Amino acid sequence: MKETTTDLWKLKKGVSFTWGGIIKIHAIGIYSVVEFHPRKVTRKGMVTNQLEYRRKQYHSYVYQKDTHTSYNSLEAAMAGCIAYAFEGVNHHADYYFMRMLKEPRK
Repeated sequence: MKETTTDLWKLKKGVSFTWGGIIKIHAIGIYSVVEFHPRKVTRKGMVTNQLEYRRKQYHSYVYQKDTHTSYNSLEAAMAGCIAYAFEGVNHHADYYFMRMLKEPRK
């Protein structure tokens, strides 16, 4: 079986991403986000080697360190990176920030 990883340094060298096929690695300052097509999951919950090309997900890193969190949008992933950097592992600011942005203006 081919080696896979979530280590950002190895991903930049071409090792396959554990959670799917990499589209692009975005980097802004201390934050990095891997944009990828996730692997397909069967009805029984088994992960396959096939990719879901209709979907994109975003996995976040701070200081090249994996935050162990994936998001459904690049904006949410960046908010997650910032929340992780300021609040640590048990952050919640990204959730409230994204929820605030989706609220209709009054």
